[in-house]
Amino acid sequence: MQLFSRLSGELMQCDKGITIASGLYTLMDGKQEVILFDDGSGAYHQGDIDMFFNQDERNQTEKDKINNDEALNITFDAIANITEKYEDNSIVNFSHLLPPEVSEFIAPTDLDKAIMSGFSNGIFQTINQCPRMSMRYDVELMETSRVKRYASNYQAHLVAHSECWQQRTFTGIIPKKLKGQVSEDEVIIYENKVYARLIDNLLRYLSGAQARIQQILDVIAEFGKLDAQSNIHHYIIQISKDWGRAYETANVSELEQKSHDQMDIVQQYSAKLIQMKNGELYRSIPKNLQVGIALKATNILAHDDNYRRLAEIWRCWSKVSAKNRLNPQQMLAMKQQRQLDYTHYVTTVIKQIFADIGWETNTDMTSIDINSNLSIKVDRPQQGCFEFRHNQQDIARIIINAEPLQENDLPQAYDDETFIISPQLRVLKTFGTIVELSPLNLHAKEALSRLIVKSVWRWLLGIFIEPLQDKLPTPIEHALSENKSIYTPLTQEQTDIIIKQANQELVEKIKLKNAIATFVRHCPYCGKEGDKHSFVTKPSGYFKGQCHDRSCNSVWVHDQNKDTFFKLNNGGDKDGRFAFSIP
Repeated sequence: MQLFSRLSGELMQCDKGITIASGLYTLMDGKQEVILFDDGSGAYHQGDIDMFFNQDERNQTEKDKINNDEALNITFDAIANITEKYEDNSIVNFSHLLPPEVSEFIAPTDLDKAIMSGFSNGIFQTINQCPRMSMRYDVELMETSRVKRYASNYQAHLVAHSECWQQRTFTGIIPKKLKGQVSEDEVIIYENKVYARLIDNLLRYLSGAQARIQQILDVIAEFGKLDAQSNIHHYIIQISKDWGRAYETANVSELEQKSHDQMDIVQQYSAKLIQMKNGELYRSIPKNLQVGIALKATNILAHDDNYRRLAEIWRCWSKVSAKNRLNPQQMLAMKQQRQLDYTHYVTTVIKQIFADIGWETNTDMTSIDINSNLSIKVDRPQQGCFEFRHNQQDIARIIINAEPLQENDLPQAYDDETFIISPQLRVLKTFGTIVELSPLNLHAKEALSRLIVKSVWRWLLGIFIEPLQDKLPTPIEHALSENKSIYTPLTQEQTDIIIKQANQELVEKIKLKNAIATFVRHCPYCGKEGDKHSFVTKPSGYFKGQCHDRSCNSVWVHDQNKDTFFKLNNGGDKDGRFAFSIP
């Protein structure tokens, strides 16, 4: 067996005790590939193979953990909804953003209703004020006059301890002190432990619900803050178009209001539970006293009206929270399914990026036609590892990993043409080649499109400036005349001569350069071809194009003699595919 790094594309030996990142490696056994995920145990064992998964080294607070987990949950809930909503052939209508059906994710659950019912019926308040108790007897050594109930061994203790004698007579001993039983009300009973731990569980549940609702409100608020002054208008238009695809027939204001209303309810009952937590009963139950998920059938939980209803709320919580209590097999199955769903989601996003540009992909995403004479091959798309190539030349690699990306998952350095796509980043510093693509991120699609388009242009321009061989056959030398570097497209007559006089290798190279010379004349944004007035080229390879479509008006410049090898519009790095530069 060998280990394949999806990040570097290299095969590695399965060294014993090696530490790997969850989701970024596959185990290769013959032709079979299995992506390795952490099933919650932190390790992978098979035969004599022992591998360990990186653990998040940051000290996360409980609040951070809840926020991260709920953001990931709502991300994959949304992706599942998006996958069901759009078919593969509906790229035009597809939207990668949070769907309006997200309102179903925040609708009151049975547990929400149970909590509300518990407070409206005074269950929590009554138990807090008048908890059930048991009688506890503690044995103490005390003055004889204070003893009301003797300990079972009081006589044996008295005989053995003369210091407890007041006087010895012929008939016996007159005691000064005796061991007696002292009765006391005991509040730490099983049923009150259930009460205390239920408060903890419900507060954690409501914190998660609050985090989910806040994610929705944040996305809506972020869209409302989009500012054309901070970004070029093409960028704002594209994000607005993606938003419109998602909310074409939905009322965003209504969703926002529902979210605020539900947030108010969640905060209201969180405050009430915190009030119970500050009560004397809760504080009397040590935090280290835990209760199993399945409750014991005690008489109090079965017959006391308040405690019986408390047990019903506990069982409702147990049912709702079951999806968060997974064994290793269930955890692994969930992560494998998430990888499939996320790969399908990202693939559809990439297809839509190409469709928006005017590039065409085949059904199984194994090739991209940039124009009629220029195409790119895509390897391994089913494994969530897109490798863009042309005639064995690597252009870019896209690694899709459904796991949250942690700081220690990344090596110190890796190829800047390798892009990692993850639904959640838990890193302290940002990387230009890592994209947090999820329904919660308005800007991620354009960040990804920028990386892809920039890589394609870098590859094309590298070939564009590459000279042909030093000595060309005389007929081809004459045919090319002053266009030996093929900076301008060839005529049909020139093409016919080349096909007739050149060997196959030279023909293919000239055809590729000719296709690129045609491609660079097209607007990188809208795809419209420039004419002699809107596209200028020089013998040095310098060219400048300005789209003659007034609604676009993009400008792209290539100059080998400047630090900025290629520049689109303002050359910035915050406007997706609509502005970038290649140094």
